[in-house]
Amino acid sequence: MILGDILDQFKKKPLEISHKLADKEALNQMITEVYNARYKTLKSRLLRMSLYSALSVMIANLVSLFIVEVPVAKILYGGIKPWAMVADVVVPTLIMVGLVSAYRLPSKTNIDKVIEEIQNIIYHQEGEEIYEIRIKHGRRLITTIFIILLYLLGLIITVGGIIWILHAIKLPPTSVAVNTLLAAVMIFGAMVVRQRAKELAVEDRTTFLEFFVDFLSIPVGKIGQWLATKWKKYNIVSVFFTTLIDMPFFAFINFIENWSSFLKERKSEIH
Repeated sequence: MILGDILDQFKKKPLEISHKLADKEALNQMITEVYNARYKTLKSRLLRMSLYSALSVMIANLVSLFIVEVPVAKILYGGIKPWAMVADVVVPTLIMVGLVSAYRLPSKTNIDKVIEEIQNIIYHQEGEEIYEIRIKHGRRLITTIFIILLYLLGLIITVGGIIWILHAIKLPPTSVAVNTLLAAVMIFGAMVVRQRAKELAVEDRTTFLEFFVDFLSIPVGKIGQWLATKWKKYNIVSVFFTTLIDMPFFAFINFIENWSSFLKERKSEIH
């Protein structure tokens, strides 16, 4: 990615590539400039994605509330209390804000590792390069069972917490079911946003907080991924849920990013 950006600078003057890359100091300076530009862009893009995701969740819950939950609750339970309707929209939005805010940008030392990796690609070092290959050994049965139990524990804690919160704000059972499914897809969308924060990182180190968040979010996020995939296979359901979920999390964000890039390109053409 970084090396590609550097090479793009020589599209109009390809004969200078060899000379520039042969100079380590010049190469390091170019890497630093490109990396800092990428880092700044990534930081602002993640901020926009966080805001768009929170807005998208709010829109998705409003649509779900008035198209599905309110009509069904009116038929089965006589309706939903106004304050519960407000909580139905606000609580998932706040949860989404918390999830997407948990991302971690690369550390300050990451640039040194990027420079080292690019130099290893460009310059042929003397001697043999040694790469460590980790062989994946089969797990023992007891270890596999323990891991599955931990996975299920994370799933139970998260789903149980979601259901408990929804019951606490006095939502009817149908709304609890709908919002639990939406929460699963919402967590999957938040995990996609968080994953983009790691695109510049050379080493993927997980902090205890990230490990704990992953422990609670991955089991439900996998269900959300499965739901999003399955819903696309059915025409009628796909039309509704693509508009309700996929569009807020992915299409809307990508549209804004593409539109922003388009405006920047047009702006650069103005002299």
